Parts: sequence; structure tokens; C-alpha cells
Amino acid sequence: MKIYKRKAISENNISSRIEKINNETEQQDNIPKIISNYKLFIKLVFIPPMVFINDYIFHLNIINGWSGYYDSKSKSFRKFLSYCKIIEKSKMK
Repeated sequence: MKIYKRKAISENNISSRIEKINNETEQQDNIPKIISNYKLFIKLVFIPPMVFINDYIFHLNIINGWSGYYDSKSKSFRKFLSYCKIIEKSKMK
């Protein structure tokens, strides 16, 4: 009987990691599509830093050290990607 080692899909290569992030951010873009481009660009600039500050300071991720920093940073980056995808979809239409 052979024993197979299991590997996590997200750790195999970069393309699978990018695909995972794309799938997660596509699920997050449930923001109304009627927003003008000007308002989207303003949100693109100000919302991700506010998400970082909210998560890092007010939700006390600062206590967790570097892991809390990277967790807050990844949440703000996902929010940034979701707004970028909304802007991209609005330009394609």
C-alpha cells in the first residue's frame, strides 16, 4: 500500500495562489454597479487604508504582532482588488 503525501494547492505555485485570490475577490464585489467612476476611484484610494486601520488597531490585531499585521494587510489588499475589479468591469461595459 502506497502512502501519498498531500500538498496544499495554494502552496504549489504562484498561479494557483493568484487564482485563489481572484476567486475570493470576485465573490466580494457585490457593491452596487451604479456608482460613478469618480466615486469608485475615491473609494479605491481611501477604503483599503481604512480597512487596514480598522482591523489592525480597532480589532486589536496589533496585539498579534507580525501575524496580525499581515492579516490586516491582506484584508485591505483584498478590498483593493475587489474595487479594482469593479472598475475594470465598469470600463468593459
